[in-house]
Formats: sequence, C-alpha cells, structure tokens
Amino acid sequence: MIGKTRDEIEASPIIFVVTIVSSLLTMIVLALVVDAFGAASFVEGLIIGAVANIGLSGASTYVYTSFEGPPVNVWALFAIYQLLIFALMGGVFAVWTV
Repeated sequence: MIGKTRDEIEASPIIFVVTIVSSLLTMIVLALVVDAFGAASFVEGLIIGAVANIGLSGASTYVYTSFEGPPVNVWALFAIYQLLIFALMGGVFAVWTV
C-alpha cells in the first residue's frame, strides 16, 4: 500500500525521537496560532485548527504526493487523519486555561 517492502522499512529509535519532537513543535505552533486569533470556544479553535491544516499541512503534503509520494488514496487517509488531529488540538487549545 505504501510502495515499500517489509525489508525496506527499518525500525530505528531515532524515528520515535523525531516523531516526538515534531509533534511537540506542531502542538506549540498550533497553540500559538489559536491564541493569536483569540479563539474563545472549542468550535472556534476547531475551525482554526482545520483551516491551518488544510492551508498548510494538507496543501504541502499533496504537492509532495503529486510528485514523489505515495498513491493519492494513501495521502487522502493521512490528510483526513491530520485534519481531525489539527481540528481537535485547535479546539482543546482554545478552551485550555493554564
């Protein structure tokens, strides 16, 4: 489905470190964006998260997919997953008070 054999997929601990660092960076930036737009409700944060995902992540990953990435159906699954994650994070960041 992703165009790689089992032998081509390597399990290295660095993959998990990169994933954690990238995820933290994404959360911090999205929290700053939600705060900058002044979202005061879960729905407002949800919308900001979704728009940020579609405009930044969705668009850029589709360009990658068009030229050298996985098949479009794999991108679509990934894009929907990311859209849900960004939207939910945006909603949570909008109502989260510290």
